[in-house]
Amino acid sequence: MRVKKISLFASMVVVVFLAGCGGISDPTQLADATLYVNFPDGTAFTSSSVHVTDDGAKYTVFATDDQRGEHYQDEITLVIPKGANIPYSVGSLSDPTVQVTYYEYTTGNNYAGNMAEGSCNITVNEITTTNVIGAFTARTVCRTVTDSVRTFNGGEFNATF
Repeated sequence: MRVKKISLFASMVVVVFLAGCGGISDPTQLADATLYVNFPDGTAFTSSSVHVTDDGAKYTVFATDDQRGEHYQDEITLVIPKGANIPYSVGSLSDPTVQVTYYEYTTGNNYAGNMAEGSCNITVNEITTTNVIGAFTARTVCRTVTDSVRTFNGGEFNATF
């Protein structure tokens, strides 16, 4: 009987652990003023500040990561044209307005994913009077460094106006 209880407990621990390994699967669960993205090397960008502006035709999300540790003042900017219906997705291969840029503080390099270089896809899941919430992926390219690419996987944001 004791072995069955231990096996059941171990199975539950494994299930809970595996359920949590995928990151945040619903961007609406992110706290206000948060942007998070995984890099393929296992590191991540977690914002310390995120806000969004609305110029009438597009939203621009600005995020900085000035936490002590791996990143100091890296920046990610998303340019998102407005869509007619929520939710909506936009991609740089079909829309020249869509863009993800990344500034890497430690190297001083600027990366971009847009119609001209790299690529990006952004989904807007929700817009409220105070927030724009969504997800993104990008392959950003640094023009000044040969073969310098930063790939963003599983990016999520909850930006405040």
